[in-house]
Amino acid sequence: MADQAKPGEVRTEADGRVLRIIVDNVAKKNAFTPEMMLQISDAFTAFDRNDDYWVAVLAAAGDHTTAGLDMPKFFGPTASRVESPPDNLDAFALKGRTCKPVVAAVQGICFTVAIELMLAADIVIAASNCRFSQLEVKRGIMANHGATL
Repeated sequence: MADQAKPGEVRTEADGRVLRIIVDNVAKKNAFTPEMMLQISDAFTAFDRNDDYWVAVLAAAGDHTTAGLDMPKFFGPTASRVESPPDNLDAFALKGRTCKPVVAAVQGICFTVAIELMLAADIVIAASNCRFSQLEVKRGIMANHGATL
């Protein structure tokens, strides 16, 4: 039986006063799943509520920031919806944002969700190999995590 790919996750690593929030779904170019959307909301909420952390650095594992959403997991017959608790912060700064600074470090493919996370960050550091695209228009859907606003 073949090993299944590890599911994507958003994990955190503390380094003194800095909390690294790391998107890790390298097998799918860091495409976001509904579960990862909840995890990133949880990470931003934990960062905001812990006085030990002064700044968050949002980054991605591997060569690419994100290819966007893992579309079949959001739309279609096998789609799942995962809601964040109502008192959670929103990583996209639409329903509530942290008052502490967030630095987004991006590299490689920076599609859709990456752009929306960058718009919500206070500072963006982009590698020279970044490729940006807001692909929703090509798919006939609306960019609903901040890029439209």
